[in-house]
Amino acid sequence: MQLPLILPPIQSQRYDCHGCTNCCRELVVQLTAFDRDNIDRQNWAGELSTKPYIRLGRNHVLNQTPDGCCVFLSDDGKCRIHARHGPTAKPLACQLYPFTLEADAQGLRVGIRFDCPSVARNDGNPLPTHRSNLAHLASAFTEALPSAHRASESPLELVRGHPVSAKAVDLLLDLIHRWLGDTKRPLHHRVIGLHELVRTLGEARLNRFDDNRIIELVRLLMSDMPALAGEQAAAPMSPPTDRQSRLLRQAVFVHCEHLSVREVGASFPKTLVYRWDQLRRARRMAAGHGAIPRLGPLDVGSDFEAFQRVEADPNLPTQPCDSLMTRYLEQRVACRTAFGPAYYGWPILDGLQSLLLAVAVIGWLARCLAVAGGRSVYGFDEIVRAVGLVDRTAGRAPGLGAASARLRLRYLTQNQGLLSLIRAYPIVP
Repeated sequence: MQLPLILPPIQSQRYDCHGCTNCCRELVVQLTAFDRDNIDRQNWAGELSTKPYIRLGRNHVLNQTPDGCCVFLSDDGKCRIHARHGPTAKPLACQLYPFTLEADAQGLRVGIRFDCPSVARNDGNPLPTHRSNLAHLASAFTEALPSAHRASESPLELVRGHPVSAKAVDLLLDLIHRWLGDTKRPLHHRVIGLHELVRTLGEARLNRFDDNRIIELVRLLMSDMPALAGEQAAAPMSPPTDRQSRLLRQAVFVHCEHLSVREVGASFPKTLVYRWDQLRRARRMAAGHGAIPRLGPLDVGSDFEAFQRVEADPNLPTQPCDSLMTRYLEQRVACRTAFGPAYYGWPILDGLQSLLLAVAVIGWLARCLAVAGGRSVYGFDEIVRAVGLVDRTAGRAPGLGAASARLRLRYLTQNQGLLSLIRAYPIVP
């Protein structure tokens, strides 16, 4: 039985593909058995200079050229499969991108990825115009990977060991969604308000609360949130400590870092070389002095001293930046990609803490991207790219779901560390 399709409740979000080919140059495309059979029938093996797909661990993925591009990307920036056999002949993951599908007890939830520039820039038609195509793809994915799109019977947890009903989750997320979407309030106030809500709930003894009392507590907290957020934003606060700044840089590194298909599939000696280089760069990043190391695909080419001098462009357009971050946060919460099965199985409050840390990571990366471009100020383009780098790995990089990531958050939630980082690296000053 086909689960009902649930589109993101983000009315302002728009999207159409504009053929930038970023996804063909930067992403690893996993294949179903159906995809591999299609490619085999298309007989590409004799035309390409290498295998069309390879095995990577337990999965098969599209092969890549030495520079990291998909082997089906032609010199003129076109997909060879699309050009010869049409769009529906491409692998299902290629057809679905930048959308995602996640099954729960209520249906098949559609998410949208902000590592697609058209999504980040809100360029295209409203999301409902894509419903029919998404319904077709959902059916195809359900048939190709039935176990991956079967609704989970396990309820979401608010904190570890405290499951909450679907009704309570819906009410909680709806309240948070409304708060984040209230663009009459400054973005910075909304982020700080979410931080205060998560912090207070995290400190409460929720094991003594049933669902009704939890919702009552959330409503009470949110009624006071506008005043509290304003007070927190205006109150003086010490800059992040060296330890807090170090943990933020570690989070930045993990969000950016990934190995290419060729690196993961390399011989054991070469893999050791890649891992050693990764460890060396991670240590330099944590130290925070001297040259900024390469961060995944970003070769900064500058030092931490220059980074510290970067400020927001005086002409930074507030509305587009506010819109981008509002849509991104709304999507992660409303589409449930910030916690639960889509985010390493984390409880809701843990996932929201990680999302708040990601806001500080985006602020840090926007400044870093400016330095990489030889600029002393960051603008909207740097924010778009920073959001893309963060969203590319969110829920997909093993390091973000590891025990070390939980320990990092546990430390930063003490002594207002997370709030200090959010305030130190605001997206829109």
